Amino acid sequence: MSTEIYNKALKATKSAQDEKASVAPEYKPELADITELEDRWGYVKRTSRTADQRQYLDDDRYASYAMVLRRRLNDKEQPKFTQLEIRSPLIRKLLQVVCGDNDLVNTAASVIIISSPYLALFLYRNEIRKYVEECKPEADKIHVSILVAFINRHLKVVESELERLLPSYRISFAIAWTLLRPGTIVVAQRDYYEECYVVETLNIVQTQTGPELHVNVRGWDYNGARFGPVARTMIIPYFPGVRQITALEIYPISFHQEKDGGDLSKRLTERGYKWRKMLNKTHKSYKGKLNLAWTTPFNRAESASVEGLVARHYSGRVMLDYTSHQQANPSQATILSESSAKAGTANNTKDSEAVDIPTIKDHHLSYPDDSTYEMTPDQAFLCPARIRGFSLTDKTWAFFLVDSVNDISWGENTLKRLEIDPEIKETLKALVNTHSKKEGRLNGTLDDIISGKGQGLVFLLSGAPGLGKTLTAECIAEELQLPLYSITSGELGTDVAKIDVQLRNLFSRARSWQAILLLDEADVFLAKRQTADLKRNALVSVFLRSIEYYQGILFLTTNRSKDFDEAFQSRIHFKIHYKPLDAKRRAILWRNLHQSLNGSNGSMWDEAVYSRFGQEFEINGREIKNIFNTAISVAEYDKEILKEEHVRRVYDLSLIWRQGANEEETSVD
Repeated sequence: MSTEIYNKALKATKSAQDEKASVAPEYKPELADITELEDRWGYVKRTSRTADQRQYLDDDRYASYAMVLRRRLNDKEQPKFTQLEIRSPLIRKLLQVVCGDNDLVNTAASVIIISSPYLALFLYRNEIRKYVEECKPEADKIHVSILVAFINRHLKVVESELERLLPSYRISFAIAWTLLRPGTIVVAQRDYYEECYVVETLNIVQTQTGPELHVNVRGWDYNGARFGPVARTMIIPYFPGVRQITALEIYPISFHQEKDGGDLSKRLTERGYKWRKMLNKTHKSYKGKLNLAWTTPFNRAESASVEGLVARHYSGRVMLDYTSHQQANPSQATILSESSAKAGTANNTKDSEAVDIPTIKDHHLSYPDDSTYEMTPDQAFLCPARIRGFSLTDKTWAFFLVDSVNDISWGENTLKRLEIDPEIKETLKALVNTHSKKEGRLNGTLDDIISGKGQGLVFLLSGAPGLGKTLTAECIAEELQLPLYSITSGELGTDVAKIDVQLRNLFSRARSWQAILLLDEADVFLAKRQTADLKRNALVSVFLRSIEYYQGILFLTTNRSKDFDEAFQSRIHFKIHYKPLDAKRRAILWRNLHQSLNGSNGSMWDEAVYSRFGQEFEINGREIKNIFNTAISVAEYDKEILKEEHVRRVYDLSLIWRQGANEEETSVD
């Protein structure tokens, strides 16, 4: 029905020539306050002045008024809507000058319609009053003064309530919208971080649970190819009574606890520049006060939307990569919005209550991600608090707090503590180092006859558990400061079709990140193919094809040194078999672990202690490390430095468990 009303009002507007006149003579400088009553089908059956319901009016009787306040009732005489219709060219010009091109009010319309509670009139009331006060000639001033009279009468209660609550920094839901004028910079207070946005427009929405204030805001983000504005809708749900302004879901930055928002502005701007530098293929450490990241809930098979993510605790190495994140999680893709640039574009005097912060320039444009784009402080200030990436520890895509992302503190002399043949260590280091460099990949190898084949570097590490196979890949990655992307065959599953897709994504991702890819426990993919086992044959074939076209660095570990499919022999560049540790090498491991221990918890023991451990404790490297770490905890509990007896106590307990396990196996047999 509002379209019908609008069309009727439009008919009442005269030709464009009348617009040029200083005062349109056909418009009375008065407000017509009318009430319309609908019939059961929604048509207007009666129109009357609000002051006198008995005086019925014809539609054309109020078309000559400069402004019409239209109150619509349904057939049961219950309020349906109330709106102010502005026909006068002079008043429309006033709003065009004061409000500009604004989403709150369509100032370009020939009849401007503003619905109750008249947000635009209140938010720009001071500018309207100033305009009227300075208006000339006097006849024009009298004409436009009826808008000020309307504001003074119909918005007086709102203005008085705002003046009463603001000194105590409180607000009620009914007038919370008065704080959020378009162009205002607002703080969105999350549970664990805060972001700033610019208000575009707002609207009061009636829902089944009650009224809500929907605020459309604009931030600054990246979609994997371009930087630009992003639209968000913030919701302030209904609340009874009054509330501290800073307890709202969003509030003007002028109310932030950091004085005048100055420190906050600096902090968020610095965070934005940090965010900009880490967007694509950046290897970092994630550790902070919170160690929280946001990811898809465990009970969801598909990726959730950004709003559906849940917070979890994460720490460790991460790869920050917007493009890959969005490819893996299309439902979480960033959609840039070509902002209409309406908010804050009017050429007017600033509202005395508006936040005094420089206008965000070029906020409606987007920019390509290349060397020509330089982020401005205004844009950096509006950047998100979280950055997309991949946890190399948990193998999970997530949103990480920018403030908790740090440079990696690389380990020193890691290869020296690796107990394998020194010549093998140096060869591994040289091969990986050469292949990881671009010029090595392009100029140091020969292409296969088929383009793209045979350009990878594949290592096979075999031997019993606990001999350092996985540690070898970890130490090489640490020494050369390369990302280590590790995965086990169990994580890939056994479905051939799914594994094929997973391997493609896995290899593509690892090469893109220039990471060392470690496939632990790869026995199932390396096993010799047999005629009777078609499923295993398919797995092996898929894996063979994948590594043949893989151009990155791949470490395969296996506990088996036999029964490999012959086809792998020619596809593996370097093979290492790990022999069981002898007493001498076990003693070296004990010494190396003790040397790496912080000096606050012990000093070096006599060499004979390490020798005794090596001779007496016939265990593998992983067990040595576990016993050593457990002994440290025991020493800390005893409030003592680490001693030989702490290690022996833990070893004796583990020996009891092993003996019991062996007896159980014997009884089962």
